[in-house]
Amino acid sequence: MVTNRSSTTRTTILISLTLSLASLGDTLLYPVLSSDYQTFGVSLYWVGILLSVNRFVRLVANRVVAYAIQVLGLHRSSVWAAVIASVTTILYGISHQLIILLVARVGWGIAYATLRINTIHQALAGEKKGLLLGLSGALYEIGPLLALGVGPSLIRILGIPTTFVVMGLLSLTAVYLAWQLPQNIEKRQEATIEGLSWPNRIEQLVFWVATVVEGGLVVMMATLFLEVEIRPEKLIMLTALYLIIRRMSGLLLSPLVGWLADRLGLKKVFVAILIGLIIALGLISVGIVEVGIAACFVMARMFATLSPAMAIRITPEAKRLPMLASLTTWRDLGAAVGALLGLIVLQMTGATVLFGITAFIIFIYTLWIIKNEH
Repeated sequence: MVTNRSSTTRTTILISLTLSLASLGDTLLYPVLSSDYQTFGVSLYWVGILLSVNRFVRLVANRVVAYAIQVLGLHRSSVWAAVIASVTTILYGISHQLIILLVARVGWGIAYATLRINTIHQALAGEKKGLLLGLSGALYEIGPLLALGVGPSLIRILGIPTTFVVMGLLSLTAVYLAWQLPQNIEKRQEATIEGLSWPNRIEQLVFWVATVVEGGLVVMMATLFLEVEIRPEKLIMLTALYLIIRRMSGLLLSPLVGWLADRLGLKKVFVAILIGLIIALGLISVGIVEVGIAACFVMARMFATLSPAMAIRITPEAKRLPMLASLTTWRDLGAAVGALLGLIVLQMTGATVLFGITAFIIFIYTLWIIKNEH
């Protein structure tokens, strides 16, 4: 394992930028496929499946990916993942066959899982884990923001197919960055695939936050805005603005949160974030929707930055990769459940009950962390 501080920081920066630039195609696909699925030669029925299959694949792939990383090491696993990411992005542009698009989305799910686990694992290898996790989170947002900022303009000039080919070629820079990763990082001698076990308290908390905010709130946002009489013609613009806030909070606040965790103590900052999230959920519950949603996105992004560091506090170093695979699996499962059931549960319970109960659940976990996490 690399112990030199500057080397660890450099490795974290390289793998974070690799993940960031590998994400160009996936980020752009969400708004484009939803609004112009005919260009891809698929029906409306398949839009949701194509956009979610990569996440469901990761529920199974995370553990296999952790095993592959142990066998291949950081360098080779990241290079292969970056190559797959670039190829799948190009396939979005040149293929109008459903089966090829499905294969591409599955391939991207595996590539993303590989790069995400490698990124978190390297950030946790440094002395200042909070700062490196924050820096990693900020660097990751560069690629998606670039895709959302430049992609629509390229589509107007070049069209959808050519734009995705261009994005795929740009993603080749991720392959170059992955190739610069060190090849001498020590890896486990005996690689194993561990089964999914009952989640610990931190994993349970990650699941709940991912369910309500990462998955649920994104799909419930438009409905919540309509309930507070936001005019429909402003709905798309407002929803896009809040998604940008979600991305920008990761870019601007993640390093600060990580630095504070190293300086003031991980547990103190983590608890403060949870209290902020509880307040944000409470605001939505009482009808202060605009402020509450923005605060939820910001707090959830900071929570996602520090939760891996909380999870490894009692985990032996040799078990970190399987632990990260488990943590990311519960996060993916929560986001998938939230996206699938969010609107249904909102219609059944209403915002007051749904977000009030969620705030109470997170409050209980916060009390447990205050009392038990050392």
